[in-house]
Amino acid sequence: MYFFENWVKLPSLTFLKRSKIDKKYNSQSCKVKPTEAQTAIKSAVESIKNSEEASLLKKRYAQLQAQLAIVRANLAARYGGDGDSVQTFLNDAKTWYEKSRPQGEEVVSQVKDKHSDMETKLAEAGTSLAKKERQLKQKLRELLLSTADWLKEK
Repeated sequence: MYFFENWVKLPSLTFLKRSKIDKKYNSQSCKVKPTEAQTAIKSAVESIKNSEEASLLKKRYAQLQAQLAIVRANLAARYGGDGDSVQTFLNDAKTWYEKSRPQGEEVVSQVKDKHSDMETKLAEAGTSLAKKERQLKQKLRELLLSTADWLKEK
């Protein structure tokens, strides 16, 4: 702060102070030297670029591009080969898909909700069934014991 105040107040010394600054911090000393981290990052990027996965992705991309070309050719053959009409058809299909997608997502969420409701109801039914089973076993046990007691008495 003090240096800046002097620099503003004393315009005649501006050149002197500026030249000292330029000598002290010349452009060569301010260059960023590659650090180990930068080198590691560069080597990691290169290893990813040269990896088997990257080559597989490039290969798959090329396959998908070839499939797209085949689909476009089939569409052109089916719809008269007019590129504009095919593009219009594709745009209509894309528009329909974009409009239908939220509805589909809504249906999916409804199905998930119904599924969770059904799971809850099935769990409750299972619990109720287990309770009834225990009650039935208890009644059968009581009947068998009372029958055994009756037979012992006779």
